[in-house]
Amino acid sequence: PLDFFTAETSTDAPRGLIVNNKELYVFGSRQGNIFYDSGNLNDPFIQRPGGIIQYGIAANNSLIQFADSIFLLGANKDGWKVFLEVRGYEEAVISDPGLEATLNGYATVTDCIGFTQDFLGHQFLWFYFPTANATHVYDLTTKMWHERSGAFTAAGAPIAHRAACATFWDSSYIIGDHSNGIIYKMSTAQASDNGTAISRLRRAPYISRGTDYTYFNSLAVKFATATPSANPIFRLSISDDGGPNFDTYTTMQTYRIGNEASNLRWAESRRLGRSEQRAFQIRVDTPIESIIEAYVDV
Repeated sequence: PLDFFTAETSTDAPRGLIVNNKELYVFGSRQGNIFYDSGNLNDPFIQRPGGIIQYGIAANNSLIQFADSIFLLGANKDGWKVFLEVRGYEEAVISDPGLEATLNGYATVTDCIGFTQDFLGHQFLWFYFPTANATHVYDLTTKMWHERSGAFTAAGAPIAHRAACATFWDSSYIIGDHSNGIIYKMSTAQASDNGTAISRLRRAPYISRGTDYTYFNSLAVKFATATPSANPIFRLSISDDGGPNFDTYTTMQTYRIGNEASNLRWAESRRLGRSEQRAFQIRVDTPIESIIEAYVDV
């Protein structure tokens, strides 16, 4: 005969379970419960006193264990979607208000897929949303979020990165394509995603002095090219309403830093006018090694 165990504080059906530090975490749609192995053959799993997570799971396949913690796309009792870290018996929201507004604006999030990756000294949590065509990544090393993409729609919106799973094998970082089943080797030396040019977009927080105008003399970006002979094209777009709407892109001027063998460059735009709420967005569609720093002269 089968044995059945009932959660003490909520009776919603289990939707996901995972083991962490020899304890069993069971998540329903409204909350999570923690069980431990009692050693009793007739009653092996006992709920941990106080072992209650005050969030349910919003996507069954988002549940992952990494670095002694559990991570998932969760939802509170009102259905508000957040990203959670559960360490021990305590949960913490790791998503910010902007990301949560994006999540709760998606038509559905139940198809979210979570997976992990160690890459170049960083620990990444990937969350791929097939219906929303988006990939959100949390860097555990820096505690920062970013949206991972490789291409943009005709309207300029980012689309989901090709990865739906990742592992490290044979001294290589391997990812699996969510659309065609192809396995790729991920490397910073690659200038394309399987032949598709990689587009990069960086958006800065908006700058405001309340109702006073800020006059912008110039914006400069310092970056490194993949090779000394490369000449990437940086394009700048500006928002004067704090970020919801951006104007058309204009090409920034680029200058070499140092001698002909140097791969360091400046990209600069001048005489940028005035604004009460200014945000800058930079896009580059040709290969670069990295953006090092940026300055705004006001």
